[in-house]
Amino acid sequence: MASLSAFSKRFCRRVIQDMPADLEAMACEDPLGVLRHHVPRLIDGIARYDDARGPAYTSRPFFSIPGSPPVSRLRSADGHIPFHFAKNMVEGRTAHAFDAYARGKGQGAEPDAPGEGLVKAVDVGIDGAAKDAYMRGHGGRDGGPADGWTNLRDPADWTVVEAFERDRRLQPDGNPPGISVFYERAPVLFDEIARDAECPAGLRKTIAREQKRVAASRPLSDRKARDGVRWIDARAFDVYAWIKTQDHWPDAVDKTTRPARVSEGRAVQTHLAGEGEYHADLGADARIRIQAGMIDLVQRQRNPASTDEPGWFMPMTICDHTPDGLNDPLNDHFHWLMGTRRARYLEDGSLEFEANKVGAITRDGWIDVMREEVARLTNIELAAIDADVRYHPGTLAEMGIDATAQRKMHGRRTVLERAGFSTERGLSNDVEGWRRVFAAAATSHDAELGAIDRALPASDPDHERARAAKIEAANLRHEAAQIQILIDMSRSRAARTARFAPEYAAAATSPRAVAGWTVRGREAERHLQALDVELGLEHDAVADRVAEAARLDIEATALLARSAPSTDLATGAEAVGARERISVPSATRTHRALDLIAKAPLLVSEGEHGLLVDPRDDPDDLVRGVDLGGGREQRRLAGIRAAQQRELAQVQALARRHGAAALFDETCDTHSAWFGQALRKWRDTPVMHRHLAK
Repeated sequence: MASLSAFSKRFCRRVIQDMPADLEAMACEDPLGVLRHHVPRLIDGIARYDDARGPAYTSRPFFSIPGSPPVSRLRSADGHIPFHFAKNMVEGRTAHAFDAYARGKGQGAEPDAPGEGLVKAVDVGIDGAAKDAYMRGHGGRDGGPADGWTNLRDPADWTVVEAFERDRRLQPDGNPPGISVFYERAPVLFDEIARDAECPAGLRKTIAREQKRVAASRPLSDRKARDGVRWIDARAFDVYAWIKTQDHWPDAVDKTTRPARVSEGRAVQTHLAGEGEYHADLGADARIRIQAGMIDLVQRQRNPASTDEPGWFMPMTICDHTPDGLNDPLNDHFHWLMGTRRARYLEDGSLEFEANKVGAITRDGWIDVMREEVARLTNIELAAIDADVRYHPGTLAEMGIDATAQRKMHGRRTVLERAGFSTERGLSNDVEGWRRVFAAAATSHDAELGAIDRALPASDPDHERARAAKIEAANLRHEAAQIQILIDMSRSRAARTARFAPEYAAAATSPRAVAGWTVRGREAERHLQALDVELGLEHDAVADRVAEAARLDIEATALLARSAPSTDLATGAEAVGARERISVPSATRTHRALDLIAKAPLLVSEGEHGLLVDPRDDPDDLVRGVDLGGGREQRRLAGIRAAQQRELAQVQALARRHGAAALFDETCDTHSAWFGQALRKWRDTPVMHRHLAK
């Protein structure tokens, strides 16, 4: 049976097979290391001679480089997943792009009644849809037009909104993009960049000034410490991509640790635009209620000096998009567009605007306010259908998840990736996605080993052979899972192109585009056919390991059957009869009792000789007679008691504030998943009965 290391090397050689010959024999066993450190430079070297500025189907396909995994979404310890609600850059896409969605929307809601008209469909028409390239391939529910809402009487009024904002600025054109340098976060990185011959002269001067400032121990102003020292240049995005390929660029960065960041130049902010996600299980009525709550939030915003006269409103449009051939089947989402100052319609149908923009909307942090509110509204709807998931509007760090956030892919990058080309941002997301897949496999493996350790402790000599067989089977399953991940990685980019190329060909309007996408799809199919033959060894290795693991499981079961039988501690109504049948070794019995105390509502109390479970809190005698006085047992009981006290403090506080009835109020939607579990665990226990009787 070939080792896992051998298959990792095969994968790495497969990734670089069409790369420069000096790396062909690179003996690397770290797939993610190859993708993170070697592939970006190799792609950059090839892309210098390939024109990726033309149609996506003319770009060079990198089918040997992995694409994105099917699913890599993370979940926090309390069951929350990150909520996608983002603001888009508006410099390259005006509000005119939304005209198609609102075409024929003259029957929309009145501005002072934002909750009305949500169920009306937007008749986009063929001409209107053709004006908005992003809308192609999108539609409403059941194949109809996009559902949406707007409080503008005419789609052309968005042009009026934009024109008014541009006329207010003396310089309507945006400034060049720039790079913000945080020198003190990575001085070695910037010192090497400044010495590199490819470093632009302007950036080198910026770094030199920072070197002198740090040498003189002069601090930055609060603004520059927060925003970085800016180097403005039209080449900023290309230079930033080059900086990220340097050796000392950290592998994992966030907003507080990144050495540099790139951003567009400042332009006229004519409006705000973005998108948010719908959970796939939510129906039309739930989505309408979410929209209504979002609309209400926006319409409530005003300046302190704003008039209270009726008729004033915040211009806003929302459009639902449901998946089709060019989208993930679960990618239900909506697009939103809003102005930045209040307006009203005059008698002649023209728009009048307030003198000042709404401060709450133009200040930093408004997008976070919107995200939190829409996530809250979505969680209410998820609770109403008893969904097993909730959204968290914060960052991964705030959720307690140790991972790097993936970056948003915009239009052209997405199409290039689906054509087989590998972009810098797409590759970065792919590496993080596959890292999560490997991490999930490792977590599953650790959980299986933990279950074996609890069921068959190493201190139990009677089960030594069975334990060894179980552990070997778990290790084989983990190896099989890792090899399967390597198979999925090898197929991922070509499989994605084979899936999307026919859809793009069907949506194309020119014969050249139809032919180009058709050819690209056939190239991907041929690559997959050849790859399936090459991956025969990997498929056989997975099957062999799974079969051997199954054999070892059967062997372990037979060994356990021949040894002295043991019975788990029972729970619930079976406990009284089961406790008479418990005849397991004392170490095993103690271990299982501690597990039961941790999971069941058996309160740990302080006794004269240490921690114990009071008979009052164990009415079914689940752990009666188990010796818990040892040092190891007492240490674990101390940890269990600390967790129990935290849970009980919250449950008792709820009872004090709202009464005993609140403990059994299943309609309450304000609890976190952790608190809901604690509430159900403790509300009907002897300790809570004593607390309520006081």
